[in-house]
Amino acid sequence: MWRFAIGVCLLLLSSVIALYMAPPVFRVERHGLFGLGAQQYRKSWIFRQGIVSYALVTAANLLSDLWLWRAPSAVSALLLIGAVCFGLTAFFQPPPMLRRAGFDETAAFRHRRLFLAGIAFYAAAITLTLILHSTGLSIFFNLAILLMVMLSLVQSRRQENTKGLFETLAFALCIIWPLLLYPAYF
Repeated sequence: MWRFAIGVCLLLLSSVIALYMAPPVFRVERHGLFGLGAQQYRKSWIFRQGIVSYALVTAANLLSDLWLWRAPSAVSALLLIGAVCFGLTAFFQPPPMLRRAGFDETAAFRHRRLFLAGIAFYAAAITLTLILHSTGLSIFFNLAILLMVMLSLVQSRRQENTKGLFETLAFALCIIWPLLLYPAYF
């Protein structure tokens, strides 16, 4: 139960960060959808995708931890891959309400090129985490990732109008850092 409690705490913390500290590069403002309302709807969409993604990862970890035979390892891997893919749809697929309101796909595509760097970093980070997990050193790597996220957020809040790569990586890691940190407790 304590592992589940830790997972819930990490979920809540990452959700708060994702909702209230999202940089302007991923904030959507459409006057046709009541301006600020569109921005909040975009955040809630990312929030919902993040919850489902994190729930899949938690289920994968619990399966691999509770069951002692080898089949759940494959199930865990599929759940982890599904969680990553489902979480990324929050960035690559506009919410239905925004599509009906005329969401600017061209403007979104310009920022997706920056986010591709975040995806590449995530792929490398999760691979390295899995390697270090077998040696018992993953906790140190995960703590370093968490520190990098917090430092990135500080800079993002100081430079509210910045739309650079550093800010994009910070927001990407806000969504996915529990995926890196949570396995260290198993």
